[in-house]
Amino acid sequence: MEITCKLVVPWQYGVHMRPATKIVKLLRNFDSETYFSIHSEKYNAKKILELISMEAYCGQKIKFSASGSDAQEVVEKLKELFSEEDDDDDEESQIGAY
Repeated sequence: MEITCKLVVPWQYGVHMRPATKIVKLLRNFDSETYFSIHSEKYNAKKILELISMEAYCGQKIKFSASGSDAQEVVEKLKELFSEEDDDDDEESQIGAY
């Protein structure tokens, strides 16, 4: 079974190392094959370097697809992650500030 959904990147600095790590950690617990699509390019959602190379910016709409027996659960969990309040970006904006 394949399930797709559209998501909006919520992180101030887009899909950078910290949110990419969260996505990979979440998805590695599932058997489904997972991909993000932007501008007709497809990126493996379980590979951190591919997520970063997407260069997805804040507010950008991206397509997510999951294919496998646990696809519905994968989509639900990823939607939760994309809708969480995230204080990590606030911490990043303080880097170098004294």
